[in-house]
Amino acid sequence: MIEESLLQSNFLGRDGFRWWIGQIPPGESLGSQNKGGGWGNRFKVRIMGYHPYNKADLPDEDLPWAGCLLPATSGTGASNMGQSVKYRPGDVVVGFFMDGDNAQIPMIMGAFGRTSQVPQDQSSSDYGFIPFTGYTSNIDVPDGTLAPDESLEQNANSQKSPRTVSKKQVDNLNSDVTADKTEIPASKAQGLSEVFADSCDDNFISNVSSHIDNLLLLANAGGDILADIAAVTKSIQRLSNNLVSTMIKGIYDFFVPLLGQALNGAWESFKKALPISDAVLALQGLIQSLGAFEDTLKCILPKIINGLETTIRNLLEDTLINVINGGICIVEQAAGSLVNDIADKIESLLAGPLDTISDLINVLSVPFDGIKNLLLSSQDVLAAIGGFFVCESEDKGKCVGTVKKWTIGYGGDGEFDLLKSYQNITANANASSLLAAIGVEGTNSPYTKPECSTPSFCGGPTVEIFGGDGVGGAAKAILGGVVSNTSGLSDITRGVAKTGSIIGVQITDPGSRYFYKPPFIRFKDSCGLGYGAVGQAKVDFNPKSPTYGQIVNVTMLSEGENYPIPENNDNGTINSEEVTVGIVDIDVIIPGSGYEPETTKITDNLGTEYTPNIVDGRIISINPSDSVRSIVKSTPKITITSTTGTGAFAKPIIRELVDDDLQGDVIQVIDCV
Repeated sequence: MIEESLLQSNFLGRDGFRWWIGQIPPGESLGSQNKGGGWGNRFKVRIMGYHPYNKADLPDEDLPWAGCLLPATSGTGASNMGQSVKYRPGDVVVGFFMDGDNAQIPMIMGAFGRTSQVPQDQSSSDYGFIPFTGYTSNIDVPDGTLAPDESLEQNANSQKSPRTVSKKQVDNLNSDVTADKTEIPASKAQGLSEVFADSCDDNFISNVSSHIDNLLLLANAGGDILADIAAVTKSIQRLSNNLVSTMIKGIYDFFVPLLGQALNGAWESFKKALPISDAVLALQGLIQSLGAFEDTLKCILPKIINGLETTIRNLLEDTLINVINGGICIVEQAAGSLVNDIADKIESLLAGPLDTISDLINVLSVPFDGIKNLLLSSQDVLAAIGGFFVCESEDKGKCVGTVKKWTIGYGGDGEFDLLKSYQNITANANASSLLAAIGVEGTNSPYTKPECSTPSFCGGPTVEIFGGDGVGGAAKAILGGVVSNTSGLSDITRGVAKTGSIIGVQITDPGSRYFYKPPFIRFKDSCGLGYGAVGQAKVDFNPKSPTYGQIVNVTMLSEGENYPIPENNDNGTINSEEVTVGIVDIDVIIPGSGYEPETTKITDNLGTEYTPNIVDGRIISINPSDSVRSIVKSTPKITITSTTGTGAFAKPIIRELVDDDLQGDVIQVIDCV
């Protein structure tokens, strides 16, 4: 019998196909291939049936190299088109030997996907073919922006996508003990706020608010909190430059003109009471004292700023210890403490120079009640803290409607009520001084009301309308898609028994004078549970319309989810389960092109048909063809089908329905007289 070996051609593809199953060993065995000095796409591989289980018999370093076949969709690198091979240590791969029975040149064809049964925290052992983690010293376990999940299964829980919400909202979601899998935030930056550069206003209060809110968020997310405190300290220290400069300028503007007048009066008195030579000497002494006072004012700025580092750092540490939720009332207390400390430092540094000119101060025509009281009542300081004298110059008018603050993942914020904030800041500064003066215990911290931003219960979402070129506007959120929460969740979320999505907005005040730019819309709830709702204000720009310049409706581009629906609904949120709401109009966001009336059909998932108004192939408007408004409990999906047109996109406008909406169209009027 002729031996089988005599029939071999020793040419790839002409002899037997020898396939195998193996495992990629730990990354340490890959040498320079795993450290940027390798060649091609190669991995060591321990092959079942060919290599021993015990690594003492065959170490990982002595295993053969296996090349990788690439799928047609990945590219080979030609023309810069290619994708990286993503096999990891511990993966179980399938391949074949290019040299057949000689079994010396393995090639990897594919891999088995990892399942949840594979240990995800198991390191490699002294034996091969035992599952272990794919994380290495080069690719470490994620630190909170990705779940350390190494399974890839065809189910809802495998490699769950991160949520584009803040760490605080993720914690709220994870408080639901019935959840199958822990939620994680997509980015640590979600929820951080940034104040834009502003040529019109100083915005000290806005900037301090942003830094404190961000610090609380970063502390909640973990990380190097000491480095975060140091960075925020430097930032607030820099922000204080302008505030301190304004304070010093206020003192200079107050004293110098008045002291000049006092010098003139003193000279006249000296001439009458003293010989001229003695009068000159006396006047020179006063001038020298006044010069020393002015020199101190010029040199005081760097001393104050450098001395603020410890003050601000202590303030931030107190914030992390005493404060749970950020908010404007927290910022007012922090700013009050900071302004109070700055005023104290300025008053202390000027105490000696003021004594030398006390005679001049005593003859001032304007009452003077101390440096600190002067600073805290200065209109210039008021402007430096908030910057809201919009009517002082024509240039200020260019800033109306701008967004001062932007929160990543949530959008813009409106302006503070800066006059009210300033009054609260000065009140906190005065209270801080008073409590310290009388030695009340527990006043070491600037936060006399650290829980002022912690809601007593989770109210429904509110609608904020701000920006644009007009004034006014108010609305209520319409909640639909209501979900009853699990038993016990209300204890975690302060009385919230149900949550829902914002499916519409009920305009209660249309505002006025929005002639060019519509306002921004933002949705908030007191506990920060809801997320994802995005609304777009629609304004009537037709000068001949009776609603010209007013907000006519709000289109919900995204309804979001998890917004609380409390049983005690004092804020006026509209619950679609209790109030009849429905589609009153369709907003054509993108008109598309190429549409024809005969070939275009518009419906929603509730079975309602709509009639399009098509001009030059573009869908200009959409009207319900039913005689009665569509009543809804959640946001219906509008579907536009056409054999000719493409690109159109529309969203329903949902509002509370009144009796006229529910009556339907008048079909015929019969006169019985």
